[in-house]
Amino acid sequence: MSLTTRTLKWYRLEDATARALILLITISENPLKLKAGNFIDISLRTFGNVSNTAILLNLFNNKINIMKMISEARKSVSNKDMHLF
Repeated sequence: MSLTTRTLKWYRLEDATARALILLITISENPLKLKAGNFIDISLRTFGNVSNTAILLNLFNNKINIMKMISEARKSVSNKDMHLF
């Protein structure tokens, strides 16, 4: 974006297009910020990283819970089989 705006001959553009370009440059200078709990500003990149981490931790926790359920089911089946003998 910065290379294009520096090399573009904006003074040859139509007025409306030049104004739109100036607005685009101005907006792109300030990165998007999100409010977290109305007390901290976070960038879109930080929000994405936190979201990805939370999703991965949730998936990992679910996998552990499923493994525990399978282990308990196997123990239950093997205990029932032992009572038959």
